[in-house]
Amino acid sequence: MKMQTIRLEDKEEYIVLEQLYINETKYVYLALKDELENEDVKILTIVIRKFDKKEKYILSLDTKEEYKQALEFYLNKKNESKN
Repeated sequence: MKMQTIRLEDKEEYIVLEQLYINETKYVYLALKDELENEDVKILTIVIRKFDKKEKYILSLDTKEEYKQALEFYLNKKNESKN
């Protein structure tokens, strides 16, 4: 199965874990490819970005509150899928 990847401004390659809509904005949840492939890594570093309104460009989040909201939404979805 081929994983979708995105290269960010830091030149690192990230694997797309999830894409979710929150209030009509599409958020993308990413993890470093190297971390996913390394069995010794116990906790992944999750990077959250969002798409512009036309879903053409990936943008950084605007505030810490937006990051917190997007992270909580992602964790709630993951917890729901476990049940």
